[in-house]
Amino acid sequence: MFYRCSFEGYQDTLYAHSYKQFYRECRITGTVDFIFGDAAAVFQFCLFLTCRPLPHQVNTITAQGRDDIRRNTGFTLQNCNISADSDLALYIEHIHS
Repeated sequence: MFYRCSFEGYQDTLYAHSYKQFYRECRITGTVDFIFGDAAAVFQFCLFLTCRPLPHQVNTITAQGRDDIRRNTGFTLQNCNISADSDLALYIEHIHS
């Protein structure tokens, strides 16, 4: 369980590797696939901030890495906010997210 934690990075910020994970009131920043892995993860009341990516990159928040369809894994976002970080806000019209 992660409570009121901050995870800051760009690509691959938070690796939700496996098992069950719970995040509440966390701040997570990144660009490409910044939350990825094969866990059963729940995010409640978290703030996701997309940062300015490198040229020709597109912001993607989650990338679920399940390789077996029989696994009960995935990401659940409950009452979360997704917004642009200050470094992306100036370029919001030119960058796809």
